Amino acid sequence: MSRDLSHFQDRQEAIQAFDNLWTQDTPWILAFNGVSGQGKSTLLDWLEVNRCIPNSMKYASLSIGDHISDFDTFLARIAEARTTALSTNAVKEFSEARIKILDDLNQRKFHLQQSQVSEHSPDSRQTMSANVAEAIRAMESQALAVIIERWLHCVRTIPQQEKFVLLLDNYDVYQDLVSLDEIRLFWATMERARQFLPNFRVVLASREVVLHREHVEALRRGLSGEDLGDLSREDSRALLDALGVTDAHFCDAVYRFANGHPLMTRMAAEVWKESAGEIAASDVPNFSGREEAVGWLQTFILNRLKEPLRSAAQWMAVLRWFSFEALNAILDAPITEEEYRKLTAYSFVVPSKLREGYKAAHDLVRKVQIAHLRREQPSKFVEVNRRAMRYSAAMDAAGLETLYHQFFIAPDEAFKIWQEIESQAAFHFDHQRWGLLFELALRDELSLPPAMLAEIQYRAGRRHYYRAEWFLAMDYYNEALKLFEEIGAKLGEANVLQAIGDVQQFRDERDAALESYQKALGLFREIGDRLGEANVLKAIGDVQQFRDERDAALESYQKALGLYSEIGAKLGEANVLQAIGDVQQFRKQVDAALESYQKARGLYSEIGAKLGEANVLKAIGDVQQFRKQVDAALESYLKALGLYSEIGAKLGEANVLQAIGDKFYPCWLKWQGKTTLLLKRFEGLLRNCKSENRPRMEPRNTSIQISEVCQ
Repeated sequence: MSRDLSHFQDRQEAIQAFDNLWTQDTPWILAFNGVSGQGKSTLLDWLEVNRCIPNSMKYASLSIGDHISDFDTFLARIAEARTTALSTNAVKEFSEARIKILDDLNQRKFHLQQSQVSEHSPDSRQTMSANVAEAIRAMESQALAVIIERWLHCVRTIPQQEKFVLLLDNYDVYQDLVSLDEIRLFWATMERARQFLPNFRVVLASREVVLHREHVEALRRGLSGEDLGDLSREDSRALLDALGVTDAHFCDAVYRFANGHPLMTRMAAEVWKESAGEIAASDVPNFSGREEAVGWLQTFILNRLKEPLRSAAQWMAVLRWFSFEALNAILDAPITEEEYRKLTAYSFVVPSKLREGYKAAHDLVRKVQIAHLRREQPSKFVEVNRRAMRYSAAMDAAGLETLYHQFFIAPDEAFKIWQEIESQAAFHFDHQRWGLLFELALRDELSLPPAMLAEIQYRAGRRHYYRAEWFLAMDYYNEALKLFEEIGAKLGEANVLQAIGDVQQFRDERDAALESYQKALGLFREIGDRLGEANVLKAIGDVQQFRDERDAALESYQKALGLYSEIGAKLGEANVLQAIGDVQQFRKQVDAALESYQKARGLYSEIGAKLGEANVLKAIGDVQQFRKQVDAALESYLKALGLYSEIGAKLGEANVLQAIGDKFYPCWLKWQGKTTLLLKRFEGLLRNCKSENRPRMEPRNTSIQISEVCQ
């Protein structure tokens, strides 16, 4: 533990909230929220030292960094955290079992991949089939399930009557970097631990409010929050007094400009000490804002340091996280280990939330200091960032730190690289890398041009949209819209308005969605973007169809179809043909619907869009079964099933199996050898199928019962 707790002040309500956790069964999760510098991490340390240890309370304390790449790694870190909870033998057994399970998993994956390669020509060895990828995902899921059971077995070594608390710092990092499915899995695992440990509690520290309450049952009914505000005047004075400040007038001046901000109050005490108590209240300027006050405090301290420590304290802000080695890599003259210890003892140097075990300048201090360095020493600032790039390139395999420094040196080039990486992360739903990219690009100190920032905000909104985080998506979209409007970028405006309409449509705000779509449509037409116009016409048609305005929907779809056909956008053409077929099928115009679906299928097949082809084959099967064409319908369903299986679309598989089971079970006897296989596949999908909360990616799963199929 690195924090000095001797001057801990206030937070009595927060401490009482912690004490109250054990007076009831629910809520059993407590979240301390507050902006950076409010003392959340210090509070968790205080609770560990003053509540857990003296009362022999079992606990595990963990700070979440950027290397939570897998859920099994997270569980391992909990087991191995700073703790008085788990026995050494229990942790050892879990760790050994986890390693063995992962080794076995890797061997099975290797053999499966090798067998896949051996069955194909050398030209195709770079590509793994969807079936193999699906099999690997199933292996990984099974291995993780076993690891979870082993972890729960480890936790069960705690006596049932004992109190046990998990202290999780920087939860905001975790909830932003992993998928909603993983968050659900984490809290479901914690709830399982509570089944045999009734006195198990979780305490979170987070700079942001805890998300996903509407999606995660444990958070919806088991969470209470405690916002950590600024210190009162009395507590500010008490903290300064505890830090050795004896001048009452200076204490009043500090409260006037710091408004009780804990970090700034501590920095003011350091300023008073650096001046040997000679600085008076009258020497403290009047500040218009928090950044100006931090700048004055930082400058006062820096000016009283000797070289090379002064340069180290000045230029450490360039690095998002640093160690003794990393800091010396960017300095003109290296500092000693003793000087490093002196530097890291200052209150404005904090544990890094991105890299566990490393240090960082406080975010507010970094922002102010970087702005000062860029303005006052631009050439040196670029040179130091070049040194940081060279160091990062050798140390950072992910390349994100290198990219961060490149934004200061060549922002246009860095932005192009960032866009490419972000698109890849979005395509693969690599939630951790996806989140880290936005954490990097949205940092205030980058001061990016409005056009860049607008595009980043727009993409951030899209990310939250696909994570089913509607309010965050709207926040980012609205910020992007303001920026695009300010710089007169009408294409950006149109894209954001369409995206806002998508959120509104998904939230069933149909009137608002139509209004947003109409605004976007006007802009697309104004700038002559026919693809954008076609896309938004398709979206308008979707809203109209949902509102049972079928004639209007068909009109919108036909306009979109004409534009797609004109510009040769075959995927859009296929999508809108399928939508037209849906309207025709609803109206019992089955011949017309079948014709639209067949055209859509041909286009999907031509461009290799297997998910679209599978969906439309399912729709064709629905029409054929309505027309009593039993054999044709079953054939279409089975073709759709094969495509869904090939691309690993579990929800599509489950839905088409439901259609087969509901309507054609007696006909399966005609398909000798396939009945048993389909039933087994059906059962497996029911165990594994779950919504990924990715809107518009796959059809939603409906309730499926094997008993209905097997009647």
